[in-house]
Amino acid sequence: MRRNFGFLATIVGFVAIVLFFCIHLLALFIAYPNGLAQMLLTLILPIVAEVYWIIQIRDETGTFSNALTVLCLIWIILVIATFASSLVSRETA
Repeated sequence: MRRNFGFLATIVGFVAIVLFFCIHLLALFIAYPNGLAQMLLTLILPIVAEVYWIIQIRDETGTFSNALTVLCLIWIILVIATFASSLVSRETA
């Protein structure tokens, strides 16, 4: 049983890593029209930049539900699932 949860943690963790890179590329794509300085800051400060762009998009569109926000929420859920399944696999050892 332990092996199943460990395998699940590995798969979900890998998906979370891939999704993080996709989110970061999306944030870079959003930052591109705003100039080189904002794009470089987005490149250097990934998580801070995503929060900044979520707030900027919300202020411009007036809605909290957009692609970047939804992807970030899914990523947070995947990270929590990775840690939870990792802990369960250690407890069943």
